[in-house]
Amino acid sequence: MEGYFVRTLGMHRVYNSAFMNMMRDEENAKYARSSRTPLSSIPTIMKRYVNFMSNPDERTAVDQFGTGQVFRVAVMMSTLPGLPMFGHGQIEGFTEKYGMEYRWPRYEENPDQRLVDRHQREVAPCSSVAGSSLKAATFCSTTSSTRAARSDENVFAYSNRNGDERALVVYNNRYGSTRGTIDHSAAYADKGSGQLRQQRLRDGLGLGGGPGVVLAFRDSPHRP
Repeated sequence: MEGYFVRTLGMHRVYNSAFMNMMRDEENAKYARSSRTPLSSIPTIMKRYVNFMSNPDERTAVDQFGTGQVFRVAVMMSTLPGLPMFGHGQIEGFTEKYGMEYRWPRYEENPDQRLVDRHQREVAPCSSVAGSSLKAATFCSTTSSTRAARSDENVFAYSNRNGDERALVVYNNRYGSTRGTIDHSAAYADKGSGQLRQQRLRDGLGLGGGPGVVLAFRDSPHRP
């Protein structure tokens, strides 16, 4: 329904509940398809989505995702085009659902300092980058291909850039390991030509080729 709201009804912002539900349930192929639909028609629509992991009508983020997955999905939420929405108590690790029908908390919960510190260390740097460089206009969703030349729908890989600032996000939303190659993007609508195009990763990031080129990058979530 999110796509219907923004494409047909013309809403400027819409809660993207598909992000929360499909990331939590590891319905990765379905979420990949829901993301590629606007890319193949009007890519800038993605900036209208409000991505979230919890709200007053849902269980808390740490309750739904656990203390491990909650950080990895939060990085995606913070770096996808659109507006990231952090719910009450998400950073502090609160477990009580905070429905608007409650006048005050029923539990006495204290912030989990380990979770707060980890958010500051792993998620905040990504949010800072996203604020300036991750815009839908240059968003490029990239397909991860395994050694068997099959697309791995569990891996979300996307790049974005704004001038000299570049970002690459790769996340395997599955409890397990994988390996493969990230090169060509998913098809996206080219506003200039009105046709579907694909890009190579180096072109999406605006990187030059050549034998003497050295590429340096910073792994933001795990930087020292």
